Amino acid sequence: MNRKRSGSIVNCASILGVFGQSGTAAYSAAKGAVVNMTRTLALEDEASFVTGANLLVDGGFTAGKS
Repeated sequence: MNRKRSGSIVNCASILGVFGQSGTAAYSAAKGAVVNMTRTLALEDEASFVTGANLLVDGGFTAGKS
């Protein structure tokens, strides 16, 4: 990426990085850290277009689909 002066970084976390669940405090904290680190690095690495977006790919869970 340095040599080509372009590229993309994709970080994967978990839905528990955005929503809590009992009994998962340490796991949720770690995934929340990945989500927020991504946002911060997008600003520090001067992302050019998509800046730290959080895309939930959860099969409709957050929309209420069980």
